[in-house]
Order: sequence, then C-alpha cells, then structure tokens
Amino acid sequence: MYFDGTTNQNGSGIGVLLISPIRTYILFSSRLNFLATKNATEYEACIMGLRAALSLGVKELEVYGDSALIISKIQKKLKIKEERLMPYHECLRKWAAKFNKIQYQYVPRMQNQIADALATMASMIDGPKENETRSIVVEQKEEPTYCMTIEEDIEKNGEGKWYSDYLQYLKERHTHYLQTRMTN
Repeated sequence: MYFDGTTNQNGSGIGVLLISPIRTYILFSSRLNFLATKNATEYEACIMGLRAALSLGVKELEVYGDSALIISKIQKKLKIKEERLMPYHECLRKWAAKFNKIQYQYVPRMQNQIADALATMASMIDGPKENETRSIVVEQKEEPTYCMTIEEDIEKNGEGKWYSDYLQYLKERHTHYLQTRMTN
C-alpha cells in the first residue's frame, strides 16, 4: 500500500494505491472538506488505506509513504510532540493492530508518484460525498484511436475505401516508430 496526503491552495486531499500480489492496482482518493495540516492528511491517507485493505480481506500488508516524519512516528522511532496528532496516531495503531503482519517503509516521493497524484487530484476537485463513489478508469491503449475508428469503418463498409491504403501506411509507420523507440 502506498499513501500520500496533500494540502495546497485548492484544499486537502488523500490518495492510496493498493497493489495485490498479482499486480492488480486499486486506487482510492478523497477530498478532505475540513482544515488539515500536511501531517494530518498523511495520517488520514494511511488510515484510509488500512481500512480499505482490511475491507478487502488483507491480513499482511507492506505500507509505503513519503513522509519520513509519519513513518518514523508509526515505527516508534520518534515521539509525537504535536498534541493534535495524538488522536490520529491512536486511530492508526488500532487499525494496524487488526493485521496479522504489517510493515512500514519510507520511500522517496519519486517512488510514491501515483498516491501523490491521487491526493493532489482529490484536493483540486469536488468529489462524491462520503457514501458515494465514482470510478477512475485507467486503461492502456496499444494503438492510436484514429486507427481503431478507421478499422471499425472498414468492418462496417468493407475494404476498398479510399483510406484502406492510408490505414496500412499509418499502421506500418506506427509500428516502425515503436520499434525505433524501443531500440534507442
């Protein structure tokens, strides 16, 4: 599980990326409609991630975050000095105790980009309310959309259209471009 929280001029948001052992990615993000410090958003994100993992039946979890302060506090390497973070820390401990095994690891921000992007996105847009959900669709395209549109036209209208040769040219050019990029 990767987590991150952000506070900026747009508001506060949290993001979580769960990755299953078979490399299935599950993304969560929430906008916080209350005032929160950067550290509070980090706790909110981590707690949301733990709750999501537990709801999916996860019993063992590796947790990664780019907040050295939060990770150090969770690992008990640092004591909590900010009184307002104590309730967060206690809540996090209670959720963490529900796992058979849980490990926390600090990662640099560059290794936490997806959770960071989810948190930033959530801070910028009004999302659904707490009891509603909206899907984020992430897909991979193997070829440009215009190729698929022309292919659909050919399937409907048959070969011999003026763009059949052009379509073949585009496919060959695109394949050549990809092969050139892979070898460089």
